[in-house]
Amino acid sequence: MNKPLKKLCLASGVALAFGAQADTFNVTATVDNAITLTETTPFSIGSLFLTAETDNAATPASMSINSNGDVTTTPASGGTAPSSSLVSLGGATAGVITITGAAPFTDVTVEATVDTDDHLTHFSGSPNVPAIEWVSITAYDGNDPTGNSETVLLSAAATGFDVTTDGSGNADILVGGVLQASIDAANTYEDGSYTGTYNIDVSY
Repeated sequence: MNKPLKKLCLASGVALAFGAQADTFNVTATVDNAITLTETTPFSIGSLFLTAETDNAATPASMSINSNGDVTTTPASGGTAPSSSLVSLGGATAGVITITGAAPFTDVTVEATVDTDDHLTHFSGSPNVPAIEWVSITAYDGNDPTGNSETVLLSAAATGFDVTTDGSGNADILVGGVLQASIDAANTYEDGSYTGTYNIDVSY
């Protein structure tokens, strides 16, 4: 009669040896917000013959630059006597902005915008020299420029489009746009360099 009791006590002793254990463990995180944008190729509209528009009701002469740097010019139109002229003399190049430091094989959202403060102004800084004005900016996916892009009008908000990074977390954005002569009956364009800006925002 003693043997069953002895076995029962032994089994109870084994069960108590595997009782519950509580402990606290660490969780870690590394914040890495360092997406870097580098201007690999500057955006340039090249050399121009350009005259200002004197008809306030006209649409000034303009030029567009696509992702390949190809230029298309459009003559002034509308109004009573459209007068501006724009002739591309060569040297236009699409901009290339390189994204680095993003997560590999990940979609990032690209937004390109321009405002009136971004117009191209003469190197002299003279207020009497007309600006070369943005009409719109177009950003293109460097891996699919014909199928993935967004055009944003002057002073408008961008919707944004996705670009997928490669295995190193890199991607290219191509930049083009439409620019036009200024409406200015009192002043004329001066020879020399004109510089403006544009804005690129990249986020997850």
